[in-house]
Amino acid sequence: MSLTPSDTIYKFKRLQFPIKLSFAMTINKARGKSLQMVGLNLTEQVFSQGQLY
Repeated sequence: MSLTPSDTIYKFKRLQFPIKLSFAMTINKARGKSLQMVGLNLTEQVFSQGQLY
């Protein structure tokens, strides 16, 4: 989509967001696996006692 002016009555706007390739796995899927490196996001509280084990 060109950002140069055109003769049409419609105006177009494009909004882009930068993306970063990442991988995720749920706790249930990771259960019993041996992983060399793990990252945890603990910015929010867990909602049950057994959720984070």
